[in-house]
Amino acid sequence: AAAGPLLGGLLVGLAGWPSIFLVNVPLGAVAFALALMWVPSSPRSGATIPVAPVALGALGVLAVIVAVHEAASAPVFLTVPVAVVGAALVVLAIRIQPHDPRRALVPARLLQSRGFVRATLGATGASFVVGSALIPVMLELQDDRGLSVAQATLAILPLGVVSAASAPFAGTSVARWGPRPVALVGVTALAVSTCATAASVQLGAPVWTTAAAMGLFGLANSFVWSPLATAAMTAIEPEFAGAASGAYNATRQLGAVLGSATVAAVIATAGTAASLWVLGATAALSLVVVTGLPRRASAPSGAVSASPFRR
Repeated sequence: AAAGPLLGGLLVGLAGWPSIFLVNVPLGAVAFALALMWVPSSPRSGATIPVAPVALGALGVLAVIVAVHEAASAPVFLTVPVAVVGAALVVLAIRIQPHDPRRALVPARLLQSRGFVRATLGATGASFVVGSALIPVMLELQDDRGLSVAQATLAILPLGVVSAASAPFAGTSVARWGPRPVALVGVTALAVSTCATAASVQLGAPVWTTAAAMGLFGLANSFVWSPLATAAMTAIEPEFAGAASGAYNATRQLGAVLGSATVAAVIATAGTAASLWVLGATAALSLVVVTGLPRRASAPSGAVSASPFRR
């Protein structure tokens, strides 16, 4: 994840943006083949996919994303109703889902778990930021600072270097101290680095200040995901693990998509610095949410914890 933007930037600078598909498509095919060979098959339960809730939820999410993305150019009297209808469709999808918790898209048990809800919201906010922050950064470096694609890629090189170097420590830290303190470090670094980048862009500071902020952003990228995923998955009973994993990852992806749409709209109306401040505020809200995580991850009542954490 950290190397992708760096290598992609170099590839675009050398051969143009269509060249990235010469890498992405073969890598995707290889990953698919390896998954078929190495990932063990899971026992089948015979549950059917609730088509109506899935379709309504997808349409609702699409409507919200389109409304946000087009907010800068389309009239308010069009975008707001589309967003409202989209949100209503999502709510309706949840309301009409099967009542059987083994078949429900989002079992009620997940929403009753404070640890799962807070970890999922925190991860969604982090995805909102991480999935879109490089858009205004690269626009600033290339369009406003006049850097080439290769030079701009080198300016954000600290992101990949620090992320790769700190990733092993993030995993061992979760095992030693539990997810909450590690998540607090990661989300705090995310908020500080994003706000620092916004300030650097707004003040026209030297490029090295943005590079330094990207280094802290790389630290955040390593220390956010593992603890939040651990906190979410250890907060629910094993029988809900499949639904919990699906809900957690779906909301993460939704956060990234909404972040990109929001950033595009803000850049079009207020510029790159404003979009980065929006991302910084989102990271700060995620920090508030993560602060409320349980102090230690433990199995819920009736379940056995596979990884007890020390306080």
